[in-house]
Amino acid sequence: MSEQNKRFTKPKYPRGHFRKLLKEGKLRIEFASTKKISQYEEIATDFLDKIFGMDRRSCLITDESSLWDFQAEQSEEDTLRRVQESYGIDVSDVRDGNLVTIFKRIEWQRKPAC
Repeated sequence: MSEQNKRFTKPKYPRGHFRKLLKEGKLRIEFASTKKISQYEEIATDFLDKIFGMDRRSCLITDESSLWDFQAEQSEEDTLRRVQESYGIDVSDVRDGNLVTIFKRIEWQRKPAC
């Protein structure tokens, strides 16, 4: 068995370790802010459906969420191509794939020219 496989087969902590720490108040789970992403709820709903075939209500997205958090079924290139085809914008320069940054671009693209 390879060293990498051993790492995944033998748990580092006993079963229930983290649940016990949570109950004792020794461990806190803190979610990232949703203040910015909540400004783009309509875009988020459309985007998640078009790009990943996901219902917005079935997932948690935060200000720190990324394209790469959702791409299990498709390659990075496929994801970027789908964004380009669906919204007419190239987001390949958004290296971290931040959804807030991408949604801002979509909103800007939708605004009529002056």
